Amino acid sequence: MMFLHIRGGSVLDAKSGSVSGANQHQTRRLLPEWRSGVHKSHRNADDVVGEVHEILHCHAFDEANAEVMMPLPQQARPTDREAASAWICAELRRRNLEAELSLAETASLRCGDGALQELQCLECAANVVNYERVGAGVARTSRNRVLAERQQDGCNA
Repeated sequence: MMFLHIRGGSVLDAKSGSVSGANQHQTRRLLPEWRSGVHKSHRNADDVVGEVHEILHCHAFDEANAEVMMPLPQQARPTDREAASAWICAELRRRNLEAELSLAETASLRCGDGALQELQCLECAANVVNYERVGAGVARTSRNRVLAERQQDGCNA
């Protein structure tokens, strides 16, 4: 059985679809239609929760790489995704982090691009400037649309 632990203490059970824990309302608000990904015949709830785990893992990896880049002087930082990927791979190789290096090499340009986006987020946060990744804006818009449709249908969850 697969569970997705969500910030705030909630747990999403892929098998039953139930949400438990301290912040059930927030979890239902943040993931209102998570089960819609299961309605495809070739997927099940574990597949959907596994996909979410994978996405969260990628974002955590990007953030970790960005945190390593952040102390570099501005002129020493990579400026494009190719250079960022090469820098990340070299740094992971230097630190002898084989599992992380394997992931970086597999993800290649996505890895460099993600790290640069996270670096921009971290810099903005350090300077108290609001910044939102494109994916976050798309996800928020989609979630808001789903919630609006549900409210029109009389659901307040």
